[in-house]
Amino acid sequence: MTQLMSHVHQLRPMYYLKTVLVIIWGCGEVFQKRMRDGMMKHLKEASKDWDSDLPMRMQIIGLDWEEDRCVAFKGIGRSDAVKFHCTANGVPWKEIKHQLLGPQPIVFICTPDQFHVDNLLEVASKFPDAIIAVEKPILNSPLAAGSVRELLADDSFRGRLIALEHYIAKKSFLELIERLKVDLENAAGIDLVRVSICEKQDNQGREVSHAYLDLSVHALLMAVRVFRISRQFSGPIRINATDARLLVHAEGKMVATAAEGTFTIGGDGVNSMQLEFICGKKTLDMKTLRLLSGDQEVESINFANDSSNAHELMIDGVMAGGSDVVFLDTHDAIDACEEIASEFEERSQSEPVKYSGPGDGSAYPFLRIRTLFEPR
Repeated sequence: MTQLMSHVHQLRPMYYLKTVLVIIWGCGEVFQKRMRDGMMKHLKEASKDWDSDLPMRMQIIGLDWEEDRCVAFKGIGRSDAVKFHCTANGVPWKEIKHQLLGPQPIVFICTPDQFHVDNLLEVASKFPDAIIAVEKPILNSPLAAGSVRELLADDSFRGRLIALEHYIAKKSFLELIERLKVDLENAAGIDLVRVSICEKQDNQGREVSHAYLDLSVHALLMAVRVFRISRQFSGPIRINATDARLLVHAEGKMVATAAEGTFTIGGDGVNSMQLEFICGKKTLDMKTLRLLSGDQEVESINFANDSSNAHELMIDGVMAGGSDVVFLDTHDAIDACEEIASEFEERSQSEPVKYSGPGDGSAYPFLRIRTLFEPR
């Protein structure tokens, strides 16, 4: 495992091989919390190696519709290599193309999830050779899934769309996957994955946590990775929701607190696997993954104790031109998000049902909550 982590960090960034333009679309919370430090590291290392020649080797451009995010973005490093464009009146693509240093820009899409697909399609149309990395969830509707699959059907684009999922890149999960590869006999017997991703958070003043899409995608994609490794299966997968609900508190303003449910993951010629999950905002921090064969626990990990910088690993991989060491299969990411989104849509006309379990509130079909509250 140590060798794997070391390999990721030793990958040579593209700007050592050729000049490169890095575009970060969305400079808000996702960038500030998850990407800023990694980009600062790359800029610092490149500056040390290239000194005054850096602006001719690498340029980093931030795009955001809020002008006040300019100062925080430019704080990542040298003013001669870092630019910011406010997109309140549209993205200035013509001006950005004048700053293009090489034929293959790297674009990180960190905007709110409802804009991901529109943003990546726009980038693909402006820069046909771009490497595009999208923060999870890569999409949030069945219609969007079709648009992304159509893009991937173009052979020239294949391999250049990267789905970022930081739980997959956490050290504890990467080590778990390595252990499964070593002991495939035991891994083949895994038939149930249980995931809990619960975080303390003050929901006061917030009408929706989006737990149903955000954290549930973490759980499902980890289970898909376990399925592929344990079954040694590389073909198309099938994901089916057998039960799913959103838990809410109904005191005063109704606040979504958690999502829970059961999914079946399968493929032709291999045994299926079940995922049971609960994800959301609770009164305690609990981040665990358990793998079971019947009643016997095969493996377990506790993410709450994982202090590794998963986002730094992913940024290193993207800057190296799309290394797949810590990345998802893009089609798996699309399939998982589409199944969750479809589940919401299919239940949109259902009535809410009383729920007396954790959360002490009511359980609502996913999309009904989404129609009741404004998007994040």
